[in-house]
Amino acid sequence: MSVYKVILCDPEINLEAYIVIDTIVNGMSAGGLRMTSNVTLEEVEQLAQVMTKKYIISGARMGGAKSGIVYDPEKHDREKLLKRFAELAKPFLTENYLIGEDLGITIEDIENIYKSIYFDPVSAMKSKLELQGIKVEVPQDTTLNVLFNKENSIKLVGSTIINSTLMVLKKLEKSIEDTKVGIQGFGTIGQVSAEAIYNLGGKIISIEDKKGCIYCDRGLDIPYLISKTDKFGIINREKIFDHYILKPNGAWLEDADLLIPAAIKHSINETNVDRVKASVIVEAANIPIEKGIENLLINEGTIIVPDFICNSGAAAFFGMLASGQANFEDIFDKVEKNIKLSLENIMENTHKYNGNIRDAANHYILEMQNSLASSKKIKI
Repeated sequence: MSVYKVILCDPEINLEAYIVIDTIVNGMSAGGLRMTSNVTLEEVEQLAQVMTKKYIISGARMGGAKSGIVYDPEKHDREKLLKRFAELAKPFLTENYLIGEDLGITIEDIENIYKSIYFDPVSAMKSKLELQGIKVEVPQDTTLNVLFNKENSIKLVGSTIINSTLMVLKKLEKSIEDTKVGIQGFGTIGQVSAEAIYNLGGKIISIEDKKGCIYCDRGLDIPYLISKTDKFGIINREKIFDHYILKPNGAWLEDADLLIPAAIKHSINETNVDRVKASVIVEAANIPIEKGIENLLINEGTIIVPDFICNSGAAAFFGMLASGQANFEDIFDKVEKNIKLSLENIMENTHKYNGNIRDAANHYILEMQNSLASSKKIKI
């Protein structure tokens, strides 16, 4: 059960927003704020639980949380929604919840939210931890833009995704060079995943963006495609090679040995699951497989590496810096080491759960939560 589950409303501007704080560690929790037309309380709660799992997997002493604002550009004034959200959420933002960017939200939005309530979250975080005897080695002038540095956090996401992939392939006695890969989404996460696999000799045969799927059985030239992709993750079809085949959405699921959903939730669902032929799915996106479909795939022998393992690098980057567990010099080594150790522990025990990595990971997380709870470091 979550520590806090809150609905924020203001009928005058048609605001509906949600905050879910799943766990609090050392008086703090953290997680992104998303702004979409269809965000729900259930979705925010799921994502807050995922954040808790990410922090535990990475060893970051931070509680998991998430928030969301329902936003339709045809119905809402975006700036008014953000300002009112800040006002209503202030008791949480100034006490125990650090927000970051997510879908539909930029780091500038986050900074403006804090400015509107006259609150410096970095200084407050340092003061709170120092009162508990925890030293945080963050320079005095550090801003949220530094703590949420996208380049650094994405670098860790990439390493986590590729390490997860290689570990599973090793368990199956397969090599990355002999594995055909399909990727859904070619934004930052999709590009980082594709580039890492390409550089290791893997063959990416299909990439799907909002316009459809680009396919080549011989393998796509990833650096070239990245150079022809806009800031929204859309590949310029006029610039692709003649031997590349354009296919409709959903074709990325076919022919691949390994699938990496890297953008939207429920990209694998009851309408397309019958097209999945891959033996491995690495969840680079949050909640990319529809509820109920995952067990169907696992029962058919598909190995699925859960989202809270694969994309925990970004959360770990912020969580370990904010909690004083690492500094800018050693953050990469510490995060990679912690996540690798957790993944090795989980993989060693998957046989107890009929190969279900999620069940093995959830058991590992529960053990860690119980250990922290018994030492009074975590509130559940």
